[in-house]
Amino acid sequence: MGRRVCLASGLLLTAAFAVYRVSGVLPHGPMDKAVQLLLLFPAAVLLGAWAAGKLSFDLAGALLRRISEVPSWRFIGALMCVLAVFSVWMAYGPFQGIPKGGDEVAYFFQSKIYAAGEMSAPAPEVRDPSAHFPFRHFVFDQGRWFIVYTPFHSLLMAPFTAAGAAPLLGPLEGLLSFLGIYLLIRLWAGELMARVSALLLLFSPFFLFMTTTFMAHNTNLMLVTWSLYLISRRVKGGGPWFSLGGGLLMGLAFTTKPYPILVWLVFVPLAVITGCRKRWFSILAPAALAAAVPFALFLAANHYYTGSPFKAGYDMVRGGKLIGFGPDKAWFPEYGDYAHTPLRGLMNLARQAGVGSTILFGWPFLSLVPMLLSVRALRRDRRVLWLYIPVGLIMVLMWLHYCPAIDYGPRHYYTFLPVIILLSVLGLREALAIARERKGTGGRNLVTVTVLGLFLVNLLVYVPEGIQLRSGPWQTIDRIPEDLARSRIVEPAVVFMQAGQHGYPNICSGLNFDSPFLDGPVVYCAHQTTGEDIEFMETFSGRNPYLYWFDGGSFRLEEWTPELSDEIAPTRSMEYQTYLRQPDPEGTLQ
Repeated sequence: MGRRVCLASGLLLTAAFAVYRVSGVLPHGPMDKAVQLLLLFPAAVLLGAWAAGKLSFDLAGALLRRISEVPSWRFIGALMCVLAVFSVWMAYGPFQGIPKGGDEVAYFFQSKIYAAGEMSAPAPEVRDPSAHFPFRHFVFDQGRWFIVYTPFHSLLMAPFTAAGAAPLLGPLEGLLSFLGIYLLIRLWAGELMARVSALLLLFSPFFLFMTTTFMAHNTNLMLVTWSLYLISRRVKGGGPWFSLGGGLLMGLAFTTKPYPILVWLVFVPLAVITGCRKRWFSILAPAALAAAVPFALFLAANHYYTGSPFKAGYDMVRGGKLIGFGPDKAWFPEYGDYAHTPLRGLMNLARQAGVGSTILFGWPFLSLVPMLLSVRALRRDRRVLWLYIPVGLIMVLMWLHYCPAIDYGPRHYYTFLPVIILLSVLGLREALAIARERKGTGGRNLVTVTVLGLFLVNLLVYVPEGIQLRSGPWQTIDRIPEDLARSRIVEPAVVFMQAGQHGYPNICSGLNFDSPFLDGPVVYCAHQTTGEDIEFMETFSGRNPYLYWFDGGSFRLEEWTPELSDEIAPTRSMEYQTYLRQPDPEGTLQ
C-alpha cells in the first residue's frame, strides 16, 4: 500500500509540473527553479521510494560493478565521443558558430589580429573611434586597436580563426580538460572514483555549456588541469620533466586569466611543501623556472600594450579597480552605483552559490548538496580538507570582486571543477553510507534512484531549457545583421548599426563579422549623428553605406541617406530592449 501511495504521489507531482510548465506561468529563473524544487525533488524521492521497494539487490553496487567492467580506454573514449558530438553541435547549432557574450566577442576579435600576424590593429583614423565601435573591451591607444584582456587565449584561438574553425577551440579544450580531470582523479583517488567523476562531469550543464563557448575559462581549465596532473606525477615519483611541464602550463594559465590562477599559485606550493617535505624544492624549482618563461612573455606583452610590464590592458580601461572595497571599485554599476562593500561581496557569494547549486548538475538548488556532504569524509581521510582549500580561497577572492559574474554560471569557479567534481563524488559516497547505516540496502537504493531521478530532471528539463535559452540572441548577440546583409547589400559596404554594447540590438552582432583591419567586404559600426557617419564614410571611401535598426517590430537594413540618418537616433542616445525579448527567425521581436 505504501509503495502505491509513493508511486501515485510521485506521478501526481510530475504531472503537476508538466501542467505548470505548459501553462508558462513563470519565466525561467530563480522562481521557476523554486517550483522545480517543490515539485520535482519530492517526485524523485517518492518515485525513488517506490522503485527502491521493488529492488532486492544493491543498485548502486551493481551500477558501480558494471562501470568497472568496461576497459578504461573504451569507457573514457565513449564518454569523450558523446561530449564531442554535443559540444560541436551546440557550438554550431544553438550558438550559431559565433561568440554570444561580450567577453567572447573580444577574444575572437583579438584572435583575428593575431591570425594576421600582428599584435594590434591600426585604430580607425576618425576623431573618436570609440563612437563608431562602442565596446567596453576595446582599447584605442596611440593609433593601435586591441582588447583589454590578457593575450594567451586569443593567441591560442588564432590558428583556429585563420582556418575558419574558431568555434571548435572550446569543444577541443573541453575534451582535453575532460581527459585530464579523469587522469588527475585516477592518480589520486583510483580508477572507480575517476570514472564516476567523469560521468558527473559529462552530465554537468556548467561544463557542457561552457565548453561550447569562446570563453577563456575553457583554456584556463585545460591548462590548470594538465598542470596539476603533471605536477602530481612528479610528486608521485616522476622525473623533473613533469615539474617543468606543469610549471609551464600554470604560467600559460596565468597569461590567460590571472584571477583564478592566483589561488593555484598559493595552493600548489602549499600542498607540495606540506606533503613532500624534503623533496619540495626539487619539485617546485623546475616548475617555477618553466612558469617564468610565459610570465616573462606576459610582462613583455604588457609593455607593448600599455608601456609598462606591470600594467595590463585591464588597467588602461578599468583603472586598477574590480578588487577590494571602496566607492569606485565596481567597473559596472551592478547595484546601482560604483561602490563595492563587504555586504555586497557576501551578496555576490550568495548569488554564485544559488546559480551554482542548480547549474552544476541541473538539480534545482540541490547540486551543491553532495559537495557539502563530503565534509563527512574528513572523519576517515583528513586529506579531503585539502580539496576545500582552493574553493575557499577563490570564494575569498570573489568576495573582494565587485561582480557576481553568473551569466555563464559562476564562471570564476570553472577552473576549480576538478576539486568540485571530486568532492561531489565523495559526497555521494557519503550519502550512500549514511543511507546504509540507517536503512540498509533499501536506503542505499532510495538514494541511488533519487539521484538518478535528479539526473533525469537535468536531462529532460534543465539541459533542454539551457539549450533553448542559448539559442538565438543569448546575451543579446545574434546573426541577424549578417543574415540581412547577405541578401540586401552591394559589397564593399559599411553598415551603420543603431546598436550599442548593452541591451538589444547589440553592436557585437556586427563586430563578430568585422575584420579588425576594416578591410573585409562589409564593415559594421555604430550609427551616431549624420556628420559622424559621413566622416567615417569619407575615411573609408568606396563603400556603399547602409543603415541597420530595429523599428519596434522588425529589423531594417536600407541604403544610407542623410534624411534617413537624421530620422534614426544616434546609438549613444538609445535605450535598448533587453535580450529577454528575443527575435524570431524572421527578425521580429516576440
